[in-house]
Amino acid sequence: MNSANNIRECEQALADLKESEERIKAIVNTTADAIIVINGRGCIEHFNPAAERMFGYEASEAIGKNVSMLMPSPYREQHDGYLARYLQTGKPHIIGMRRELVGQRQDGSLFPLELAVSRVDHLEYFTATIHDLSVNRALEQQLLSIAEQTQRQIGQSLHDDVGQELTGMTMKLQSLKKYCADSHVPERQLLDTIIADLSRTRQKLRTLSHGLIPVAVDAQGLPHALQELAADINRLDGVVCRFTCCEGVQVRSNLVANQLFHIAQEALNNAVRHSQAKTIDIVLEAVGQQISLLITDDGCGIPVNGQRNHRGMGLPIMKYRAGVIGGSCMIEAQATGGTQVSCQVWDKR
Repeated sequence: MNSANNIRECEQALADLKESEERIKAIVNTTADAIIVINGRGCIEHFNPAAERMFGYEASEAIGKNVSMLMPSPYREQHDGYLARYLQTGKPHIIGMRRELVGQRQDGSLFPLELAVSRVDHLEYFTATIHDLSVNRALEQQLLSIAEQTQRQIGQSLHDDVGQELTGMTMKLQSLKKYCADSHVPERQLLDTIIADLSRTRQKLRTLSHGLIPVAVDAQGLPHALQELAADINRLDGVVCRFTCCEGVQVRSNLVANQLFHIAQEALNNAVRHSQAKTIDIVLEAVGQQISLLITDDGCGIPVNGQRNHRGMGLPIMKYRAGVIGGSCMIEAQATGGTQVSCQVWDKR
């Protein structure tokens, strides 16, 4: 009797286990995000339908292969080393964290993604949940384009309308001066002061309006634009700015070139206005399939967390611009003093 009961209990336990497995499988296979399970060697053990749609591989093509097949260089070559070090030391690189990276589809195309990796307790298995950020990036590009268009309209309006009014007022005051022939009378001196003040205001307005009108930079013109940006900084008293474009740099996308230029522009503005830097280096280089932009200064630096209240939105905007083009932007204090802004992006048409 006991034997029969034990058999029924085992059969019920097996049925419950099978039902639980089917339920979990149904959840994993119907989720909108890609879910990939790998073993301790980095080989794919499970590849859900969302992963098939996202990367373009059938599950049968992916299972048993190294997960690095879904990554572009240099991450593809580095992945197994990261995994082996984690298993040896227990120190995570991305495990337990949520990060934005770039994935590579079967056709070779790249796309932005958000990755979260967790380890299965007591087993050398890792589960990766991946969300495609392509739609988010497209929307961000549209928002950025709208913001720049609005900014351009404001700058143009300041230059054309307000600037013209200030010019007209100056001309009227110049005419009024003719009625005050004696340059020593208080009225004439007051007029000269007002005209001088208006002239300075017009110059400030011109500078402000030009700053509000975004500079359009195409792929071929990025090195030249950065060289001109460095030359503008060199015109400031006591500041030396050097630009280096390493051999082999080929920026193909106008969007990437434009955003990299604005990141450099913002970084230089921070270095001069907030860090009081005396020496600034701009380096544009190619690292594997990546374009790298480095801006290094010898100023007072930034706190460890990279934030400083009086810098306003400058630092977040640089990171936002990098995200829009599927890249990353790091702002770090250097051990020797000063700040380094590092931006990496995969350049594609």
